[in-house]
Amino acid sequence: MTIASRQDAARPSISQGLLIAAAAYFIFTLQDVLVRLLVKADMPIWQVLLMRSLCIVVACFCIKGPKVVADSLESPSRWSLVARGVLILAAWLCYYTASKTLFYGQLVTIYYAAPIIITVLALVMLKERVTATRWTAVFVGFIGVLIACEPGQLGLSTPVLLTLAAAVMWGMSNILLRKAGVTENVLMQMFMSNAIFALGCGGPTVFWWHEPTVAQWLELLGVGVLGGCAQYLLFRSFRMAPASAIAPMEYSSLLWAFSLGYLIWQEVPGHGVFLGALLIAGSGIGTLVSERWQQRRLAAASS
Repeated sequence: MTIASRQDAARPSISQGLLIAAAAYFIFTLQDVLVRLLVKADMPIWQVLLMRSLCIVVACFCIKGPKVVADSLESPSRWSLVARGVLILAAWLCYYTASKTLFYGQLVTIYYAAPIIITVLALVMLKERVTATRWTAVFVGFIGVLIACEPGQLGLSTPVLLTLAAAVMWGMSNILLRKAGVTENVLMQMFMSNAIFALGCGGPTVFWWHEPTVAQWLELLGVGVLGGCAQYLLFRSFRMAPASAIAPMEYSSLLWAFSLGYLIWQEVPGHGVFLGALLIAGSGIGTLVSERWQQRRLAAASS
């Protein structure tokens, strides 16, 4: 099979990758609901992250056995994966520290600068060709977030800077994932990322241990299961589609966040949320439709 034919065979997977990414972000939202319930019950974020990571590490080991450890140590991308794990851990810590001060709308609005950061970094670091459609989808989605959250004027306070730092680190971690995701198997990537999390959170958890109730143990298990499923799907999506195409899919999680906020905490969104939701959904659906059209056009041209 020639290089061109291999590329043609890979193109149909892009739209599937976008759908898988959207599913991953939905599951991440369910995970965040459980994390929010636990944190509101005064459980330290260190402990939540440790339990989540241990669940995923144990699952990876049970599925693949000791080979997953050997693959991790021998991987040519191991240092990129270690760096990604450190970046995500730091991003979570910044994000949840800022959440104690900022309103939810402000926090989410700032954090959703991440897809724009991913698109820019994909252009610079991965040399991806970012189409006008993808740029449009990213900016339309971000405008939708601004309208939906109605954040008002945001100053450069410490919580704002922490949230911006979290967005930048999340964007960089996605680029590292894309670089490693083409060649490395998904289970090994999951094992590496969560092993870094477990090592980083183990010490603080010992000092700030919060004895969970039976319900909280179940919630911690749920965080691990949901986090593992979401990570697997996200890692798979980055093997199938460019990072700049996947970036707008992240906006879809905001729609789920508002819906679950209403169902669980009776948070009623304002009128601006509905207009913002249309723009956010449009950015993701527009990207998916555009990618499908591009694939058909290229397939027709090569036939």
